[in-house]
Formats: sequence, C-alpha cells, structure tokens
Amino acid sequence: MNKIAVIGTGNLAWHIVPALKSLGHQVVAVSRHTSRSHQWPVRVIDHAGLVRFAPDTVVLAVPDKMIAECSRKLSHVLPPSTLVIHTSGATAMKKIDGHFENKGVIWPIRSLRKGTAPLPWTDLPVAYQGNNDFSKTRIRILVDTLTQISYSLDSQQRARLHLAAVYSNNFTNWLYQISYDLCEEMDIPFEALLPIIKNTALRQDGTEPKLLQTGAAARDDKPTMDKHLKLLNGHPEFARLYRLLSNLIQEGVED
Repeated sequence: MNKIAVIGTGNLAWHIVPALKSLGHQVVAVSRHTSRSHQWPVRVIDHAGLVRFAPDTVVLAVPDKMIAECSRKLSHVLPPSTLVIHTSGATAMKKIDGHFENKGVIWPIRSLRKGTAPLPWTDLPVAYQGNNDFSKTRIRILVDTLTQISYSLDSQQRARLHLAAVYSNNFTNWLYQISYDLCEEMDIPFEALLPIIKNTALRQDGTEPKLLQTGAAARDDKPTMDKHLKLLNGHPEFARLYRLLSNLIQEGVED
C-alpha cells in the first residue's frame, strides 16, 4: 500500500482518486478548497496537511502550465526521495522540479470530465514513464493494478500520441458540432446521425483508417462535392474546411 497525495481536484483527479483508493492505497486529495471535501471519497487536505501526511508518492493532477511551479513549491516541503508523477500527455517529464530524484508520468488516454460517474480504469489505456529503474518499476506496478492496457512511452512518443489524440478525439468532436449546426438550421434532428457516427467509430479495429474511407471525396464524386459546397454558401469557414479535408482524403486514398 502506498501513501499517495493527489494534487488538484479537477477532471483527472476526480477519476484517479477513487481508482487509487479502490486499490487499497492510502490516498488524500490536496486542495486550497478543503471546504468541498464532501464531494470526495477521501480526505481533502491543504498544503500544511500534506507535510504531516508525508506521502511516498505525489500525483500532480494539475494543468500543464502549473506542473513546473507546483513541483517547485513541493520541493520546499517534501524530501528528494518522494516519487512525483505528473499526468499530462503533452508535457515532458523533465518539467518536474530537479529536487526530486524519482519522477515520472501517468497519462490516461481519455477525455475525462469532473462530475460524471468515476470511470472504471480496467480497460482505460494509460501511457507511463519513469526517470530511473526505481521510478519505472514503481509506476509500472501502479499502472498494472489500474489497467490492463498500458504503454511505456518516452516524452517525445507521448507528445506525438497526445497530438494524434487531438485529431481523433478533440477535432472529431468539433466536426460533430458542425454537423449539429447544419442539422439545426434545417430543423433536422442531430440524432439521425448517431447510428452512422457510432458505426464509423466501432468499425475501427486498428486497420489503417484510409483503407476504410468512404464518401464523395474518396470516390472522386465531383458533382456531389459541388452540391455540398453550394449548400455551404452561407458558411465560408465550413466550405474551406470541406475543401481542405476533401483534398487530403483524395491525396491519401491515391497513395
């Protein structure tokens, strides 16, 4: 059993705190807002309480831009042997203050939202990293108890995977928003698209996506594409995106 302090009470903390607690670890959440402790399944303490708790592991569930500053402040109150782990997909492990001898990363490859039911981590992919043999072993053991799907990636690999996730997750979701707007303008229920959205996602099994590509651009159906562009006369920004994506698809399927 580890003594784990999770710094922060945002989206990721909301999901990792109960997961760590369920594994039998002694877990506390660290926040300036201790009055909100009723929302959490563990004790919520402030930074003074953190020193008394004396964790052997600290999880920095804070925004990327706060990792360096937060770890620097912790370096004044925690011993160098403390294992400090950040949870960012895009931030290098070296951003953790050099005071700490043992450092690493645990990044769940999933969009997480505070206030929703805590996710089961068993099938949640996690990328992890450690800066030395001790850190790698401790983090790997911790990750293996959290999930069955994990990837040991260095900072450059993790940053590239994070970028890829932006395309497959964040950008894709905004394309759903464009679809929603186009439907709403004509009083068409967006729900009519849900089956095709789900089908497209579920048929992806690791096959190179361009081999599954369908649609007017993939079959070089210029008359249909011209009709679509006419329908987008009132949305020049959507039309520009339509042309760009269509060109990328046509170039890709021809490779």
